[in-house]
Amino acid sequence: MNILKLLVAIILISTLFVIEKLDLYIKIPGFEKIHRIYLSQQDICGSNYTKEEKIAKIVLNEITKKVEDVKISEYNSSISFVFQENYKVLITRIISIPPDKFPKEAIIYGGLKDGIKKYSLVAINGKLFGRVIEVYENSSKIITVFSPNFYVDAVFPNSKIRAILKGSPDGKMKIFASSGPIEGIEGEEAKTSGNKFSSPAGIKIGKVENEEVEIFFDLSDILYVSVIVEEENNI
Repeated sequence: MNILKLLVAIILISTLFVIEKLDLYIKIPGFEKIHRIYLSQQDICGSNYTKEEKIAKIVLNEITKKVEDVKISEYNSSISFVFQENYKVLITRIISIPPDKFPKEAIIYGGLKDGIKKYSLVAINGKLFGRVIEVYENSSKIITVFSPNFYVDAVFPNSKIRAILKGSPDGKMKIFASSGPIEGIEGEEAKTSGNKFSSPAGIKIGKVENEEVEIFFDLSDILYVSVIVEEENNI
């Protein structure tokens, strides 16, 4: 079953890559022209998104309250759990950034014993920072929005456009594929979509500038991060 899922994922990504390169357009009855077609528009910014965004605000507010407690705790006791609305949040520290990988990858405290799951999103100060890609017993590896290997499912709530964003070393994420033209949404904010691997919805990513999404934070303070893990009963 896992092999089948992997093959489906490879086929989907390959298809999107071809569509991206060919810059294809297609007309779907009932919708406007779809640019670089990707997924369905039926759930874009709909009731599910609105509900998930409210959940995200609750989760992120809880994170903000707890981060200061973590910062003033002992250096080796900087892990704190927050349970709220079917999400478990692990507030922890970055313990290693390989010099040749900076700022694309990092190692954080917390792993299997702490309930961290692969593909969980990682945030800094309520803004998207990366994703867990490997989970060990006491630590985890993450890739960040600065890595070309980082992808996230995003929405632009005002224009109701959905897109796959790709990380970039310069902090300006590329729009790998989208459900509509982005030329007219300069300055609009991108947020996580809330699908299985981009939950919860509503985590801020960045703003559109020159058809790219410039992320919201710099690299001056990347010690403490929050790993947001979705509980099994919400998948």
